[in-house]
Amino acid sequence: MIWLSRPRWLTQRLTVDFLMVVFLIYATSSRAYGGNFHEWAGVACLACVAIHVWLNRNFFRSLVSGTWSFRRSLNTAIIAVIILNGSLFLLTGLMMSKEVLAFLSLKGSMTLRNAHATLAYWALPLIGIHLGTQWRRVARTGPKGPGRTRVWFLKITILIGMVIFGIRSFLGREMPQKLFLGRSFDYWDPDKPAFFLCLSYVSIIILFTILAYFLDRLWRKQ
Repeated sequence: MIWLSRPRWLTQRLTVDFLMVVFLIYATSSRAYGGNFHEWAGVACLACVAIHVWLNRNFFRSLVSGTWSFRRSLNTAIIAVIILNGSLFLLTGLMMSKEVLAFLSLKGSMTLRNAHATLAYWALPLIGIHLGTQWRRVARTGPKGPGRTRVWFLKITILIGMVIFGIRSFLGREMPQKLFLGRSFDYWDPDKPAFFLCLSYVSIIILFTILAYFLDRLWRKQ
């Protein structure tokens, strides 16, 4: 079992990160599923973010020491943007809560709704970029797989397939408009399984993870 063969501290982090993505994807796709679990999934996602920050608290302690290279500065800036995005995501969600803070009878507004949705969409590429820049640390702690040509070819084929599917999902879900033009409306054909909507959002995260990982590798070689 590859998962169990990793160090305990890494298994804990991967478990929290996995649950964080699951709750985020569900919250983003909740319209396709129906029900009233949207807000609770968002709260659970942000709870996972808080645990993730706590498990990696040594990173914040180290900010006052060491040399600030361009890569370190860029990585820290990415994390700062993620924290800002998550904080605003939480704030806008609470300001129009109908379930978690139902006792406050908050009305919200269309502006808050649009901002909340835009922040949720931005979380997808941001998580992917963060994961891609940190993937090297995760990969080197796990067991090494066989280096045969067939296995290498299979990995490359799967990788290319993920990139193609991710680009297709990114454009098909009209993410450029949602990220840069403030379009918060998201439609999904009710006759299609909601699972495919979740899969499209997961593929967007994977796309940015792959892009960030290889850009990071190219930067390290320079």
